[in-house]
Amino acid sequence: MYGLVANVISDNALRNGALVHLFYRYAGEPRVFVSGLSKRGRRIEKWIPYKRLENYRAKSLSEYVQSRVNPYFMSEDKKELTNIANKYNQVWCGVRFYHRNGELLKEGRLESEAWSEFIECDEIY
Repeated sequence: MYGLVANVISDNALRNGALVHLFYRYAGEPRVFVSGLSKRGRRIEKWIPYKRLENYRAKSLSEYVQSRVNPYFMSEDKKELTNIANKYNQVWCGVRFYHRNGELLKEGRLESEAWSEFIECDEIY
């Protein structure tokens, strides 16, 4: 069984570059519930905006993680999830965002533009 994973660009609690498993999302929310390694070395679960994640991809899941993941983010067909991951990369990896101290971490388009494109895509939303 395969699921969607991504890497953290920057976050208060999660390590930079940490691998996170995407668990679930709510319709109309520009964020996703993930599980990943915290800066203190513990595994934590939290909501994080899509724009703070990069390098979305399909990866095989352990049985423990499979029991927690929403079926939308899980499939037996790796190719299907890879297509979804590519669309997430297309939409969210070019979004501008700032560090909490105001420093520009990543230049790009506005989050509202990405969100509009995300909603328009029937296969993602």
